[in-house]
Amino acid sequence: IWSISAWDVLNSVLPENDLGSRVLITTCISDVAKCCSTRPIDFIHQMEPLSKEESKTLFHEAKRPAENELLKMCGGMPLAILIAAGRKSAGLAEPEIRERRILSTSDQCSTSDGMRMLLRMSYDELPAPLKSCLVYLGVFPEYYTIKKDRLIRLWIAEGFFLGRHEENLWRTGESYFNELICRRLIQPVFGYEDGQAVGCVVHGVILDFIKTLSTEGNFATTSADMRSGLTPWYLIPRFSFDCCSKEDEAGKLLSVTLHLSSMRTLQVCGRAGWTTLLTYPKVRKGKPALRTFKFLRVLDVEDNGILRSHHLKGIGGLILLRYLGLRGAAIHELPGEIGKLEL
Repeated sequence: IWSISAWDVLNSVLPENDLGSRVLITTCISDVAKCCSTRPIDFIHQMEPLSKEESKTLFHEAKRPAENELLKMCGGMPLAILIAAGRKSAGLAEPEIRERRILSTSDQCSTSDGMRMLLRMSYDELPAPLKSCLVYLGVFPEYYTIKKDRLIRLWIAEGFFLGRHEENLWRTGESYFNELICRRLIQPVFGYEDGQAVGCVVHGVILDFIKTLSTEGNFATTSADMRSGLTPWYLIPRFSFDCCSKEDEAGKLLSVTLHLSSMRTLQVCGRAGWTTLLTYPKVRKGKPALRTFKFLRVLDVEDNGILRSHHLKGIGGLILLRYLGLRGAAIHELPGEIGKLEL
């Protein structure tokens, strides 16, 4: 758990009884740990960094040869060791070890200079298309399980890599997905049938780093950014709704309407986000919401159970649209105007 507010949400649904159940919480933030342990019987176990030998063991378990300088740079932090092992797995030469302050044993969160440096090195070594694929993960909410097929389709739709045939594009997308797993930048989610990865999640520390890259490069903006007060003054190329209340979302959305008019990608990851679009000012004048976003090239509303056919009104006016993701949406009939779109 990364915040006190997240614990408050979780704690609100835990039953109060004397049945002897236990709740185990992990966090790297001391204030969160104290907030989770308010009763006399609660206990906080302070995790110590791995020893040098334990670090070597974990490094070897990732099937990578250990080197003392690289392990020293990891500072005993398991996530850092796995990322370093992922860099080794790609056959990369080790960076020159310069005199610098690396991970502190008491500071192992995303603000750690050493962790940021390791992530930055891992990112800088990626080819340009794979960099875009990685940063794109920042449009998904924290702890969100991202389906592999959906992610690859979105990468292709965004044009992050090129190919002459759809089959070649798909193979490239799969290779990039596997590369990110190999580098430990994403964590695979496995299926039940053949043991193959069917999706992924992004560790909170890595997601924080990705969002920093996204903000620096004006790559994408999420509704969570707006709720935290990071409303941009520039035009937004990609916008992602996460799952939150309509009331919370509407006020923030109305404050950035001018910035959304030229967005090229719109993604909805929660049930509440889509209906909030209906509060867009021009809709009140009788203009369909979608027609307002005339520069859209990618519209992804997969797994949005609240979406209905009438919400797609105006889609025929999106002449630049190249990708429409509707899997898992409660749509039983497509509007006739969808035939106006170019295949």
